[in-house]
Amino acid sequence: MDNQNLKAFITVAELGSFSEAADSLYLTQSAISKRIALLEQQIGKRTV
Repeated sequence: MDNQNLKAFITVAELGSFSEAADSLYLTQSAISKRIALLEQQIGKRTV
């Protein structure tokens, strides 16, 4: 499991926002979305 993908997920969960998580991690919102999608593929589940 990629730690960057997990960190993105945790940051989104803590902040409650993809855009705020992106700002916090100095990434774009689309990069956060891609990391969450990759994490979903890795664990075989889709987050809501």
